[in-house]
Amino acid sequence: MASKVGTERQKARLSLGNEGHAAVPALCDALRKSKAKIVRWEAAKTLGAICDPDSIPFLVEALEDRDFDVAWLAAKALEKQGQAAWPELLRALLKPGRDSVKLLQGAHHVLGKQRSESFDEELKVLIEALEFGKPSESVTGAAYGLLESIKGTERS
Repeated sequence: MASKVGTERQKARLSLGNEGHAAVPALCDALRKSKAKIVRWEAAKTLGAICDPDSIPFLVEALEDRDFDVAWLAAKALEKQGQAAWPELLRALLKPGRDSVKLLQGAHHVLGKQRSESFDEELKVLIEALEFGKPSESVTGAAYGLLESIKGTERS
């Protein structure tokens, strides 16, 4: 995946994508640890194609990648995961010290087009709080409220 030739990288991405779940650990490792932007980019793109729930924590972490393109692909991959990505993303928003502008913007992108009859009001409040991309108590409160609502329905 580190090749400078785009067609070679695409072939590798498609091959790994065909492996599905079996490729996820190696892709997550590459996304987290590679110093090469192109390797992280390809890993995020491939994880987005595979859409495996095991990749969610790594994709949430990648929202803060030093490279905008990698962070954007991580957000697109999480967006495809839908509601399955919400709890991990919400927990990241609630972690002390995890209030970076990149994380907030990524969360806004992931959640911005999502809808859920069960959580529509809480989701709307959180999206509005994330709109400015700045850490705030309203983001924390809205993220906590949505996470608690999700937990409540899981217990029912």
